[in-house]
Amino acid sequence: MSMYWKEGAEGASAAQREQFAPGIAKVQRYLEKLAHRGEIPERFIPDKPKPRPFLEGEVKHESLTIGGKTASELISEMTQKGVHLDSNARSMIDSPDFTTLAKPTELVVIVVRAGVLVPGKKNPNTHEIFKAAEELELDKVPAEVGPHYRLAHMNQRHGDEDVVIGMEPMIDSVIDYPFVLQSTLGVHGLWLSGGYAR
Repeated sequence: MSMYWKEGAEGASAAQREQFAPGIAKVQRYLEKLAHRGEIPERFIPDKPKPRPFLEGEVKHESLTIGGKTASELISEMTQKGVHLDSNARSMIDSPDFTTLAKPTELVVIVVRAGVLVPGKKNPNTHEIFKAAEELELDKVPAEVGPHYRLAHMNQRHGDEDVVIGMEPMIDSVIDYPFVLQSTLGVHGLWLSGGYAR
């Protein structure tokens, strides 16, 4: 099982990092382009985030664009593309607590196995995972990462790991349990489901 997290940056709040992430990414790409053309020395390109020493080789950084679509538009797009939603996932996305950004925003997120975050435990619980992530300065991602990630990874194959979104759990309106979104592949195809945050 893999977890999806946003890497923290020192000296800024989660809201500030989310606000300035698109501009930072744009500047990074522009500087890389200038360096590639030989117009500036490579030393002027800001370093990309590096994983903590024991995470070296265990994490994967990805760029993911979120925002610009309402919850209902995300559901409609997933349905049109053949993504199945279970009742828990639909309840979460229909919840007023599920919000989306008005404008498209690029996030740099990481994928890491839960067992890497909490070594020595076969099935760490949510509290243990979140505590370990916080100690490593990994921030929770917005809930809308769930459907955007599902739509961005439509080529998931059998044998690929399920991806659990490192988000703030949401209380299911029917059974009153906390859930998080997860991107899975089942016998009937691609799914976005709600997993119990035990």
